[in-house]
Amino acid sequence: AESALGIETTELADLLEARLADRGHTPEARNRLVERLRRAAVERLVLLVPGPADTFKFEVRSLQEYMAARYLASGADTVIAEKLAPLIASVHWSHTWVLAAERLLAGDREYLEPTIIGLLRRADSMDAISRCVKPGSRRALELVDADIAVTNPGLIRDLLSHGLGLLPLLADADAPTSGAEGARVRLGGAGDIEKHKLRNTLRAEY
Repeated sequence: AESALGIETTELADLLEARLADRGHTPEARNRLVERLRRAAVERLVLLVPGPADTFKFEVRSLQEYMAARYLASGADTVIAEKLAPLIASVHWSHTWVLAAERLLAGDREYLEPTIIGLLRRADSMDAISRCVKPGSRRALELVDADIAVTNPGLIRDLLSHGLGLLPLLADADAPTSGAEGARVRLGGAGDIEKHKLRNTLRAEY
């Protein structure tokens, strides 16, 4: 289902004023600029549209996801891990999660690679449901598909290795259980998205 995230009118004004204060604007300038920025977002750029009960909501969902990803990828390293961990299993947050991980791995936080791989692995062993659904393996394949690791063979191998954790769930009793041949045979039972990602990656790796 589509999420209906929004922001109250007063909260939007408070956020704009706080940002302007951080940039050193005087109270008089802030009062003037807050309304100008609000009108630009709502009337000119149409990034926000009026919602119910005196609120605004994002008109462009990709912008909402991008801004959420920036928030997830900001702060101290331990705080980032705490924010990312519980969202791995959420289908609704999957794209935002991948955007945040891309921002970290392609930016100045690439040293968090072991942390992100560790989060993905732990997400697949939290409980009985996660061991069956394997959300961490799915996010790993999505990162491979996003080409985030195209210049980092080690990261590709780590993500692919974990992403292949989905295959045992799809295996036939008589299928090969290891190696590239086993992976290719078991692709027959995969969903279309997983099948496409795994096939392309296997072709490149093997």
